[in-house]
Amino acid sequence: MIAPVFSRQKYMLGEEFSMLDVAIAPLLWRLEHYGIELPRQAAPLAKYAERLFSRPAFIDAMTPSEKVMRK
Repeated sequence: MIAPVFSRQKYMLGEEFSMLDVAIAPLLWRLEHYGIELPRQAAPLAKYAERLFSRPAFIDAMTPSEKVMRK
């Protein structure tokens, strides 16, 4: 239900990165690890997640065990 939000804006609360984005990024990162696949309708959410994952601070903050959770 939240996927359409990311068709209209870059981040959870608008065009600026916020603490809400910081909070949801680890949850989105773990979906694949736990075998949770997003439906096709969630493509905007998946693109949002990739934006979060590409942030240098996100990459730097991950532990080695978190880094291997995804392919």
